[in-house]
Amino acid sequence: MGILLDACRLCGKEKTKFIKGRGLRCADCWEKKRRRNRGTPEKAQKLVQTKKEKRKKLKKEVLRHYGKDQIVCVCCGETHIEFLCIDHIHGGGSQHRKEVGSGWKFYMWLKRNSFPEGFRTLCHNCNAARGIFGYCPHKKNG
Repeated sequence: MGILLDACRLCGKEKTKFIKGRGLRCADCWEKKRRRNRGTPEKAQKLVQTKKEKRKKLKKEVLRHYGKDQIVCVCCGETHIEFLCIDHIHGGGSQHRKEVGSGWKFYMWLKRNSFPEGFRTLCHNCNAARGIFGYCPHKKNG
């Protein structure tokens, strides 16, 4: 629902606009500011790519630390980074992730806390099996 303002505080034009969260700016001035802050589409895409690269680098650093200086599942030997994750050795991972965040936020928490003990690198299969069955089939059959 639009509200007729006397004038936009930036351009001075009389306009109808939505004011939720926008202060006293007309829709045109708000859009101009938004575009200026975001930059060009190429700049925005580069920023997204840079963030992805930083997060991937962070994940590799954490996995390498908990994988005993290798990026590998300490149970089955899986080396594809896409399949690897961090396991809470003593359980409680679900609750811990609710507290500190999951994904790259969890990896950042580990790094900021100087890589605390009680974690290891596992593949998602080994991690899920330990969570569901209490053991990993790789270790039971081996």
